[in-house]
Amino acid sequence: MSAETDPVSKTDNLANEDSPPEEAPAEQAHQDGNVVPLCPFAEAVARKVARRAEAGLRKYGVTCAREDLDLSAWLTHLQEELMDAAVYIERAKYDLWRASEDSTLESTPPP
Repeated sequence: MSAETDPVSKTDNLANEDSPPEEAPAEQAHQDGNVVPLCPFAEAVARKVARRAEAGLRKYGVTCAREDLDLSAWLTHLQEELMDAAVYIERAKYDLWRASEDSTLESTPPP
């Protein structure tokens, strides 16, 4: 499958394909038959989660439904992801600091 036809290719940068949520939220029927409008932001997140799951399955060949990891291993995976997130936050804070030259932000430029 080429990058043009693959919905979640390696060149697919999820952070850059943000598009504004639809103006009119979609509707979803619940088990009781009531139709409830969905939040367009929640729909955007759901689409990104689905694309990440597809990319993960292609990359690693497994889903989170796998049974070979114990709770400790799952918690280690989570910890590693959260540590990565902390690095991304620090970088974003640095970029804000640099853009605003506001030394009141806790982030300081690297040496």
